[in-house]
Amino acid sequence: MVLLSILIIICVFIYFSKKINYDIPRRIEVQIYDNSGNQYLSLNNQNKQSYSYLHEISPYVIDSIISIEDKKFYQHKGIDLIRIGGALTKNIKENEIREGASTITQQYARILYLNTEKN
Repeated sequence: MVLLSILIIICVFIYFSKKINYDIPRRIEVQIYDNSGNQYLSLNNQNKQSYSYLHEISPYVIDSIISIEDKKFYQHKGIDLIRIGGALTKNIKENEIREGASTITQQYARILYLNTEKN
């Protein structure tokens, strides 16, 4: 029964991942702070308060964010089905939510279109 549920969930994710619009929405707000709490990057489509080009950001910062949040960032198109299946299996075994499976793209979409409440 559990295997059938996992298979159904994977099929649903595959079906809907084909229908995802990968265009970046217009509303973008980014604020990044350093260890001291000083803001060093703030972007807003309506009002640019500061700006950094991608080549100005250390590749170590980019790599560290990707290695922590989404190791397969360059291999998938926003949905990592293997990671979702693994997290789902672990959460079912533990009988509680112990592990998340969201990619950087999914986290970004959630911030833009939903809220950050866990439910």
